[in-house]
Amino acid sequence: MSDSGFVAAAARVAASSSVTAVGIWPVSACSAAVARTGVGPRNARAKAAEQALAGAEPTDEAIAEAGRLAAEAAEPWDDHRGTAEYKRNVVRVFTERGLRTAIDAARAG
Repeated sequence: MSDSGFVAAAARVAASSSVTAVGIWPVSACSAAVARTGVGPRNARAKAAEQALAGAEPTDEAIAEAGRLAAEAAEPWDDHRGTAEYKRNVVRVFTERGLRTAIDAARAG
């Protein structure tokens, strides 16, 4: 994977100005940096997800595990924009989508 292949997924949660986002930075063919914002007290990297990806083949199982770990590490709270459970699910889905997009881009060359 190219280190210039930043992939981001973001969505407005409800009709507010709150944005939940996940960024994927391909580091090599076997690793990526995963960061999230809008789902905790501060922007943060999902280090457990990154560690799970390090050296792993880009399989559906590895992608799903990275998404699960990124969601687990998020620290959202319930508010008028959505529940913490909903926001964790957004992190999971965006992490999986971002990884798939980055992998597809790397394979396309």
